[in-house]
Amino acid sequence: MTEKQGLPVIVKLFAGSQSDFNTALETVDALDKRPKVLSGDKGYDAQWLRIALIQRHIQSAIPRKDTPQGKPRRRLTKIAYQSFKKRWKVERSIAWFDGFRRLVIRWERLPIVYQAFTSVSTILILLR
Repeated sequence: MTEKQGLPVIVKLFAGSQSDFNTALETVDALDKRPKVLSGDKGYDAQWLRIALIQRHIQSAIPRKDTPQGKPRRRLTKIAYQSFKKRWKVERSIAWFDGFRRLVIRWERLPIVYQAFTSVSTILILLR
């Protein structure tokens, strides 16, 4: 999870077989300060996630997946749309992590070693 400028705020590791939207709430709950708006792509489109974010007083900026023909598509609010337009900064942050070969090609068998390399790369990204 990154802040609005694209700098990593929290890095959590999950199993590769887990979907990102299933772990989104756990990541949000790990934050000290809750965001006002949470932006995500269409992969995070789930009604239970939207309801859980509303219960946490967080506005979701998640576009809907394609709806069947004949049904109106809901639009993002103005604040959510402005937040979603800046999502490229999150993608840039992910690309920064891809610059660390040891993270892209996972040689470590122990998750704690991989977590250590992820922490080191996060520190190096923040120091740049």
